[in-house]
Amino acid sequence: TVTKIIVTTVTIVTKDKITKRKDGERELSRKNSVLIPETLFSDLVKHHLLGMEGLETRINSGLEAKLNRNEEHRLYSEYKMSSDPEKKEEARKRYLDKKGVPEEFQW
Repeated sequence: TVTKIIVTTVTIVTKDKITKRKDGERELSRKNSVLIPETLFSDLVKHHLLGMEGLETRINSGLEAKLNRNEEHRLYSEYKMSSDPEKKEEARKRYLDKKGVPEEFQW
């Protein structure tokens, strides 16, 4: 007997909340949920629950891509939400560097 798992749509909702700290800085707080592509979720299910081999490379590259996107989002949020001009500029530069924007194109 062959077992089929059909994954149609997977949505994990992340709830964002903007709070103000004692020092006046605004802060984005998140619950520990992450949205991942359906193909990555499917590969994780196949590998861990069905024991399929050979998916490690795709899973690793998918997770690395997700980590990079999360880091980019964190830097962008830090840049947009910081009230300290120095921190804002530092976050902006780190974000543009992470995105691969050449320095001569950074304003």
